[in-house]
Amino acid sequence: MAVVVTMILALIVAGIAQLMVAEVEMGRLTRWDAEAQYLAQAGLEHQIYVLKADKTAAAIPYTNYPAAPDQRSWYVTTRRCLLPALDDCAINTAARRWCILATGEIRRYNPDATFVVLQTRTIRSEVDITYGGASPLYGTPLKVTVLRWEEDLRASPTCP
Repeated sequence: MAVVVTMILALIVAGIAQLMVAEVEMGRLTRWDAEAQYLAQAGLEHQIYVLKADKTAAAIPYTNYPAAPDQRSWYVTTRRCLLPALDDCAINTAARRWCILATGEIRRYNPDATFVVLQTRTIRSEVDITYGGASPLYGTPLKVTVLRWEEDLRASPTCP
């Protein structure tokens, strides 16, 4: 009888241990997912800030943010002008409409300096920036309007 009771208790303890391990893993994955989302948002905000200062600014390259020794948090952006013709981006001094893709990544670095991407999230946004002021090309931004903001779940996200 004692052996049967011990076996039942052992099975209950093993089940609870397995449940705890699964909960910890789910919490870790949820945290990585939220961090990647916040990194993508930070990349988007950084790109908008740069475009407000200079409408010919390039996309933000891979950026470790916050700069930490483990280098696990990264974001990168791409941007494309959405005016009717590509020449409008170079000519139009009053406004620009941008499609911005911002991707946040959680990475793990290996001892051999390679890395594995553990989690990634991408945000696609359409932003309209209206410029004004003394300088015709780099006037001060008068208005920033976010026309669209959505998560891009495609395997290879692109701007339309």
